[in-house]
Amino acid sequence: MMHWTHESDLLNLLKAGDILTHPFNPSPGLGGILDENGKVFPQILALRDRGIRTDFAHGNHLQWDVAEKTFAQGWFPDTISTDMTRGHAEPTDPVVDMATTMSKFLFLGLSVEQVVERVTTNSGKMLKFPERVGVLEQGGIADVSIFEIAEGNYEFVDTRSQKRTARRRFMHVTTIKDGKIA
Repeated sequence: MMHWTHESDLLNLLKAGDILTHPFNPSPGLGGILDENGKVFPQILALRDRGIRTDFAHGNHLQWDVAEKTFAQGWFPDTISTDMTRGHAEPTDPVVDMATTMSKFLFLGLSVEQVVERVTTNSGKMLKFPERVGVLEQGGIADVSIFEIAEGNYEFVDTRSQKRTARRRFMHVTTIKDGKIA
């Protein structure tokens, strides 16, 4: 896994199966995803064809205007994660929790199915978890988070305290761990 860059010399070190993380905050000239004209760099667009995947990893790495420009060009990360650890991003930060992080991607334009895929099956495949992790099937591991999609006005902030108002959000209902409600 490598922290975000657009530098070709660094990107050339990556091979199929490697992961580039934190696409939505660097500025042009600092390894960002967008060039000076607001376009996704061609070397970033070529990553998927090389088998290199990208992870959002929210943490302190979301700048709305950068994310909005990449989505308008049809580029979005392969997986969505919070990047929350005790030493990095606390629940009081803009990350808040997984449901909030997922909701930000609804706002940006992904469908419910695309968001869920990026936090379950795509993540499991990228991290080479056993095939039965991140899927619902008979005989599978019964670790399930249940969400509903709530309608209303919800304010979300990025790591620069810029605000966006969304009409829908994921709301956590319950968690099932090992087949039991947790």
